[in-house]
Amino acid sequence: MRDLRSWAARYRTVVRGCVIGWGCALAALWADSAAACTVCYGDSEAAVIRGAEQATLLLVGVTYLVLGGGGVAFVVLRQRARRSATAGAGDHGAHVGHPFCEDASSQGASK
Repeated sequence: MRDLRSWAARYRTVVRGCVIGWGCALAALWADSAAACTVCYGDSEAAVIRGAEQATLLLVGVTYLVLGGGGVAFVVLRQRARRSATAGAGDHGAHVGHPFCEDASSQGASK
C-alpha cells in the first residue's frame, strides 16, 4: 500500500510538471495572439465596444424583466390569497370560487 501511495505522489508530480511545462511553451509560442485589441487601446468607436455595450444593456434588461415578473407574480398571488380569505370568512373554511372545490361542498352533504 505504501508503494502505491509513493507511486501516485510521483505520478502527480510528473503530471503537474508536464502541464506547467506545456502551458509555458504554448504561452511563449502564441504570445502574439494575446496582443492588445481595440478594447485595450481605447478605441471607443470600435464595433467590439459597441457590441459589448449592447450586450450589457440586453443582460441588464433581461435581469430586470425576470425579477419584475417574479415580483408581479408575488403580488398577484398575495391579492388572490386575500380575496379568497375574505370571501371564505363566513363559510368557515369553504373555498369560494375555486373550480375544484365547488363540487366538494355538495359531495360532503350527501355523505
